[in-house]
Amino acid sequence: MDGPLTLAQTAALLDGHARAENELFRVLGFWSTNPPSDDPAAAVQAVLAAESAHHGWRAEQWEIRRVRSVDPDPEPDLVSDADRLAAAVAAAVGEEIDSASRLALWGHLWAPFLAARYARHRRSVSPAADEGVLRWLDMCISDLQRGATAAVVGLGDLRPGDRARVAESLAGAARLLVA
Repeated sequence: MDGPLTLAQTAALLDGHARAENELFRVLGFWSTNPPSDDPAAAVQAVLAAESAHHGWRAEQWEIRRVRSVDPDPEPDLVSDADRLAAAVAAAVGEEIDSASRLALWGHLWAPFLAARYARHRRSVSPAADEGVLRWLDMCISDLQRGATAAVVGLGDLRPGDRARVAESLAGAARLLVA
């Protein structure tokens, strides 16, 4: 995405943003209300619940900004990373993942991936024509970076065995994003 976007390209990006945010809302919400049976970690559940709410709110905001006058451009590089993120997030729900790994997946992988997607979109926005989208992208990037930083800091007290398990979860999820 270099240079100004067409309306159809913008529609594809906004639709992809909404899909990714909706999937994160769904999964983090599920995780926040369904802790692992052997690892309830109430603090992690609270963080996941708050971040789920943020994703839900951002999904609504992308829906409000959605371009309705044209069909989205199905250009693969505009939608594939959003689809990969949604698929990776959906795949994680079916696995029994401990609380620390859930938080690490979100803070180390999914939130930065989505923030990077927003940053790539931001570079193609025309400030004169898309000032509202530009401001919204800045807010989304800042919000995701703040949340991911807090999640990563919260993981700082892990025991060595927990670190290895979290690293394994992250490696598996990362493979889904680059596939």
